[in-house]
Amino acid sequence: MSVSEFSLIERYFAAHRFQRSDVALGIGDDCALLLPPTGQQLATTVDTLVSGVHFFADADPESVGHKALLDKKTGIKERTKKKKNRNKNKKGEKR
Repeated sequence: MSVSEFSLIERYFAAHRFQRSDVALGIGDDCALLLPPTGQQLATTVDTLVSGVHFFADADPESVGHKALLDKKTGIKERTKKKKNRNKNKKGEKR
């Protein structure tokens, strides 16, 4: 039986979610938004690409690097979009 990445996150890390003043968006995917000094945000991301799973074993290393960069860029974009939507919803609830 295959278990999805998101069900594993929910199963093992949901109970460890907590609020910190220096974390804008924490556990939930491959990216977090951290709050460095005033007016800045820092996105950190970690993921794995596996030969034969995410790319062909004989793939050109430069192509694999481009894929990794594109995957991370997309992940960061999606996470920040979720954060913006969550903030919009919170503003709507306060009215």
